[in-house]
Amino acid sequence: MTDFLIRAADRPDDPSSGFLVMATMTNRPGAAVLEYLLEAFRPVTWHLNLARDEVRHLAAVQALRDRRDPGALAVMIAAAEQEGAEVGEGTWWRDLRIRTGAVRVLGGYPGDSATAALLAATGDAEYPVRNEAMTGLAGRDTPEVRAAVLAALREGGEDGRFDPEAVREVARSLGLRAD
Repeated sequence: MTDFLIRAADRPDDPSSGFLVMATMTNRPGAAVLEYLLEAFRPVTWHLNLARDEVRHLAAVQALRDRRDPGALAVMIAAAEQEGAEVGEGTWWRDLRIRTGAVRVLGGYPGDSATAALLAATGDAEYPVRNEAMTGLAGRDTPEVRAAVLAALREGGEDGRFDPEAVREVARSLGLRAD
């Protein structure tokens, strides 16, 4: 059955069905499924087939986030921490998408290592990564998270490092005053 699902997820004629098939893999056990999801996470051929690889990447992000597989945790932490290329360099957009996706996956994982990686990602140079990291901190009530959220609230404003509404939402999840 796993082989069938993997083949069905890779149908080039219907990328949207791949999203649905990957969603069914979320709770399917086995190393083959995890390996497939990790491979789909890394969109290495976007320049050749943007729509198909984008759908695969987004589906893999969601499945890995919901799966909470210990085998994926270290891979996502490493992906979130990787240095991105400079804007304008050939791979900067891919590096940004991988870091943003990894941080989104980590937002679904409980535990100290995921929280530490999210806190580190709030300092990323790129706004989408920082904002995704802030969103992923919702409900993680630790002194470090509270300090980061309070600092973001003080910074505030539309020109701040984070989306103000996202920061307020995270603050509310921690019982902090967001006004």
